[in-house]
Amino acid sequence: MDRRDLTWEECVPVVESESRRYERMGAEIGLERDDLMQEASMAAVQCLHAWRPEGGGRTAYVRRAVRNRFADVRRKALREMRM
Repeated sequence: MDRRDLTWEECVPVVESESRRYERMGAEIGLERDDLMQEASMAAVQCLHAWRPEGGGRTAYVRRAVRNRFADVRRKALREMRM
């Protein structure tokens, strides 16, 4: 296994692709693509410090973190809409 650290350059394509993929979900809760990019970037930055080679592939790790972040954002937005 490659022991080098996860880099921001490896995260950028995941951030961009996941933001495009979830653009419709964002629109449903009032977020533009730039907002999604920002949320995805924050999740990716956390991955830079947390990723370990034993845990699996780099891009898979970042992709899962971004998707989890989007799920949290959606859940929070829907809860606020109900109130």
